[in-house]
Amino acid sequence: MVAENLKLFYNGKIFVGSNQAKEINKILIEDEKIKWLGHKSESLPTGAENSEKINLNGQRIIPAFIDSHMHGLYLARDSKKIACTPPLVNSIEDIQQQIKKRAKKLNPGQWIEGWGYDESKLTEGRNPTRFDLDQVTGEHPVVITRNCTHIAVANSRALEFLEIDETTPEPVGGVIEKDQSGRLTGVFKEIGKDFLFDRLPARSIEEDAELLADLSQELFARGITIMTDSLARKYPVDYYEIYQEAIKKGLKQQVILYYKWRDLINSPELPPNSGDIHSQLSIGGVKIIGDGSIAGRTAWLSQPYLGSRSETGIVTTTEAELEASADFARKNKLQLIVHAMGDKTIDLVIDYFYQETGWLEKIPSIRIEHLTLPSAQALKKAKEIDIAFNSQPIFVYAEIESYLNNFGQERTLKAYPYRDILNQGHELAFSSDAPATAWADPVNPFYGIESAVTRKAYEGTNTGQDQSLSVIEATKLYTEVPARIIGLKNSGRLVPGYYADFLILDRDIFNIEPESIGQTEVAATYYRGEKVYQR
Repeated sequence: MVAENLKLFYNGKIFVGSNQAKEINKILIEDEKIKWLGHKSESLPTGAENSEKINLNGQRIIPAFIDSHMHGLYLARDSKKIACTPPLVNSIEDIQQQIKKRAKKLNPGQWIEGWGYDESKLTEGRNPTRFDLDQVTGEHPVVITRNCTHIAVANSRALEFLEIDETTPEPVGGVIEKDQSGRLTGVFKEIGKDFLFDRLPARSIEEDAELLADLSQELFARGITIMTDSLARKYPVDYYEIYQEAIKKGLKQQVILYYKWRDLINSPELPPNSGDIHSQLSIGGVKIIGDGSIAGRTAWLSQPYLGSRSETGIVTTTEAELEASADFARKNKLQLIVHAMGDKTIDLVIDYFYQETGWLEKIPSIRIEHLTLPSAQALKKAKEIDIAFNSQPIFVYAEIESYLNNFGQERTLKAYPYRDILNQGHELAFSSDAPATAWADPVNPFYGIESAVTRKAYEGTNTGQDQSLSVIEATKLYTEVPARIIGLKNSGRLVPGYYADFLILDRDIFNIEPESIGQTEVAATYYRGEKVYQR
């Protein structure tokens, strides 16, 4: 008689994570958790002979992925927008054609949105403007977002609808771009982009919840069983309510939200019982955006961008904001996570907190997200205090044109010094930041692993091969390290007592050419011991 709560997977190549002392070929699951691991020559524990048996046929097994910095709702919404990425879109003219196609399917006045353009990949080599968008539709308001999500372009109909014109004050820390004649170009940057998006018509909770529920299976197909939303909003609708409804509609992943600090200033109340990080939905922390992006030339640098004597990006936070947000995080026992790409922003954050004492006992109180250009001094100081790092190797892999155009080769090779960071003993996790990258499959972790291991861009450019990692190291940075820095007990590794969250892969990523890791596909995903995806 088969015991329904026991499953034995055998004849596999199982990577359990850190401290794997021997080859593991068998894994016994009881209900949601791992009960036993063993070598093929080891006898099964008592009772295992009655388990359901699954032959892995020599396939590679790894822990499931934890995406510790992504934007789940943005990703879900973008699935219904125009994808302005190669190979579909390679020019502003292509964007115009896609808008025309979408407009034919809509009634006059309905909104058209697009995502993912990167001007360095467009034939014209520049941002589209409202004048480009106006050429193909005057009946529909249009907003197109750059891949970094820090820049957006609106057409004249959208500006009219949102009552934005040349007299509209520019927000602090943001840009509402004008041309030499003083006319709005339709381009909004940093806090200016937020100013624009805060005025867009709100979707209903039900609409967004349906999109998130639909996203769930796509994430399982990429091996992601635990997800985050790293810029959760309180208004016009609280993301916590949206995700609650999405779970009712079929979203299965565990979700951790990080609220945008400037929303919390005016609405500091947190949902009741939302602090349990081990429930399906919880609040993990507070998010500050300290600067912009490298690709958008808005990350805050100590040295000007290539081709300019004075352009050093935009700082979008202050010491006063760091103090206030940290006080809130301390009071509510939350993490503070800070978007910081440029070296000036990284210095600002680390210098401010250098004399501070962390307020969380078991996980880092502060995380720096992205960490593109940390100085040696910044890394040294960070090692002395309670700071963890969370970075995205997909960026330089997918956006190499922008890095070379904006940084030049020398600074590009110094960006994302992962080997130095690990050698110095820092806590470093990897994540996707999806959909904020110029990649058609932005949430796929295997491209990030390939990037970190080969230190080559998608077209072969060297991105700093002295900073390359092993496949095992990169895999752990997508699995067990995110679990540690978030504070997830019993996740991220495959050991007795941990959740049975694991992937069966179509190839052995530890024994193939590193340049082909990005082509890896998940054959099956198991979450809490149950198969939730089959290729």
